[in-house]
Amino acid sequence: MKNWIYPIALLALVSSCRPKPIDIDVPQAESKLVVSSISVPDRILVINVSRSFTALEQSPVGEGGDTALLNQLFVSGCQVFLSNGNESQRLLDLGNGMYAGTEVTRVVDKEYELTVYDPKKDQQVSSKTLVPPQVSLNNVTAQKRYRYERFEIVVDFTFTNTSGGSHYLVNCYANSDEGATYENFALTYGRSESTLIEHSAFGEPYNGSIVLSDWDNDTILVSLSEITSEYYDYLQARDRASTSVPFLSEPVSLPTNVEGGYGFFTAHFPDARAVEVKPQ
Repeated sequence: MKNWIYPIALLALVSSCRPKPIDIDVPQAESKLVVSSISVPDRILVINVSRSFTALEQSPVGEGGDTALLNQLFVSGCQVFLSNGNESQRLLDLGNGMYAGTEVTRVVDKEYELTVYDPKKDQQVSSKTLVPPQVSLNNVTAQKRYRYERFEIVVDFTFTNTSGGSHYLVNCYANSDEGATYENFALTYGRSESTLIEHSAFGEPYNGSIVLSDWDNDTILVSLSEITSEYYDYLQARDRASTSVPFLSEPVSLPTNVEGGYGFFTAHFPDARAVEVKPQ
């Protein structure tokens, strides 16, 4: 009988030392509008409007990448205006949080202001940006090779710093749709990969190479843009945030140029080339 007394006493002691749960009411941050932009050559500018959610809320993306839940964050029905001080236009609502300006005249070093108003939530955000000069690709080639039991595409490109800028963005796009145009690649949810470049030597050429792992396409699109230093810092921070490990990595705070919301508005000039992928 005594043999049972000690385990019971130990269990009672452990139970008495266990703290009682305390209910903590943590106020959630207000959901805000999130703005991003896609610059298309010539006169098209596309703005994406979505809504933020906090870490205390359930993630909008379910297991398996539930796009139906993700679409709930895209904000349609907004009033989106773009102005450069001389002219203003309302962007077309394409649905799924996408808004397009089809006759946007981009003037280098001129300030453009974006205004987004969501009448359903009575929320408004605004942002301003300068248009950097356009820099052209001198040459771009793509070769496909098979290494380590998988395909990859090697993209080689050159450009010359003709404006005295320092920050550049190279985007590679792949899309299964027919028609090798920038719109078919960039405005759909195809595969893409971005590379940031610093090159401040005025008048000097830059030779770059990008390896697209697990890409097996016959045609890709490569675009080059000079971007502002603020947008460069934002993209760097976003890359760090995407590779951070929860509870192990240092938290990353994303910079923004959107007043009243999140994200980043930019209106750079991309130079885009459809490139046939050749076997190595």
